[in-house]
Amino acid sequence: MKNPPEISARLNLSVDETALALGISSRLVRYMLARKELPVVRIGRRVLIPSDALADWNRRRTEAAGL
Repeated sequence: MKNPPEISARLNLSVDETALALGISSRLVRYMLARKELPVVRIGRRVLIPSDALADWNRRRTEAAGL
């Protein structure tokens, strides 16, 4: 997958883009989506992760870890 130049400027991210942003595998992102651990928007068959919700999720996880 190509690295989009401005991921943070997008409203929604694909599974692959989310994996890239978090530094994890797309397989783990899909696992987390199935367990409802990440926010998700479904448009038809597309699975998208809202970038604002992902940033909030990441901030909460970071705060909870005391980082």
